[in-house]
Order: sequence, then C-alpha cells, then structure tokens
Amino acid sequence: MGVYLHDGGDGDDQAVALAKSTQEYIDELVSIIKKMTETQQRMNEVNRGLLKQIKKVKSRVADLESVLDDLPQMTELFQAVQEIQDQYEKPAMTFSHYLRG
Repeated sequence: MGVYLHDGGDGDDQAVALAKSTQEYIDELVSIIKKMTETQQRMNEVNRGLLKQIKKVKSRVADLESVLDDLPQMTELFQAVQEIQDQYEKPAMTFSHYLRG
C-alpha cells in the first residue's frame, strides 16, 4: 500500500506537502520522546530522594524499637527508685514533722 498522489501538474507540490507534513510529524514525535525522557529523569531523581527518605524512616523506626525494648527495664528502675524514696523520705519527713511540732 502506498500513498495515492493525484496525477497532474501539481504532483511535485503534493510530494513536497507530504514530505513537509511527514517531517512535522517526525519532529512532533521527537519532541514528545524528548519530553518523556526529561520526565523519566525527573522521576528517577524523585525516586532517589524517596529512597533516601525511606532509609531515614527505617532507621528511626529501628531506633524507636530499641527504645521500646528498653522501656520495661526503665519502668522497673523507676519503680525501684520510687520504692527507695518511699522507704527513706517518708520516715524522714515524719521525723522532721515531730521536731517542728
């Protein structure tokens, strides 16, 4: 199959018009491909940035998990300190109360 060109004196004009429209179409396709390539490059940059952010978030999650692992021991330590304070401070406060009296 081919392109049917009207036989006549303006055959050269039709060939030029066809070549011109073909070149415009090719130029448009090249422009679209260039834009697609630029968009792909920007997307790659965004993806690299997202991967860095994901690594940071994973690191922070790991830090939080280690803190959560330490919480039971910290709670036990806090309770032990409170118990010691209760044993030594309350009697001292009662004794000083009687001294003032």
